[in-house]
Amino acid sequence: VAHAADLRGPVEYVDRYGAPAWAGGHVGIHGGGGWMGSDAVSGAVAGVQAGYNWQRGAFVYGAEIDASWTSHEVSASGISFGGSMYDAKVGLDGLVSLRGIMGYANGPFLTYVTGGLSMGVLSVDVRSSGPHGNDQTDNSLVGGTVGLGFGWKLTDNTALRAEANYHALSGDIKIYGDKASIDSDLVVARAMLDFRF
Repeated sequence: VAHAADLRGPVEYVDRYGAPAWAGGHVGIHGGGGWMGSDAVSGAVAGVQAGYNWQRGAFVYGAEIDASWTSHEVSASGISFGGSMYDAKVGLDGLVSLRGIMGYANGPFLTYVTGGLSMGVLSVDVRSSGPHGNDQTDNSLVGGTVGLGFGWKLTDNTALRAEANYHALSGDIKIYGDKASIDSDLVVARAMLDFRF
């Protein structure tokens, strides 16, 4: 004979105040590294994030925005063109993404996928003693991002996450007034510390 006590539905993990573990807002900081382009140029990544999650049973969904400083840079010296010599530096100076989050909570742990829009700031710095002189521009690259993450709620108000993201970026860059199209891939692995409210 089945009893009412045996007919249990999904069990929510709740904190001491009775709220689902991953519901609510958060702000935080992150840091890690990334690899850019076919040559896998490495660099550091550091920044801030903010977002809000909802939770129904074990299902967690939400949205997050983040902004990062990056140190990816490629240099080339002694480029000969049109009878002049050039030195060039191309660097990814910043990265912003706006993403949705969908995940599964198991007590204080969260496994999730994420995806959305991504934008990078690419700087181009060219130096020459020839007739063109020097040129420096900042250019916007836009595209999309997808990722996978794992979270661990440390206390009622803090959580630690590990996340890996793939960014596909494209756009136009300007050199001496001329436009050139560029496509670039970026893979980022980072640790994230959230302060929840």
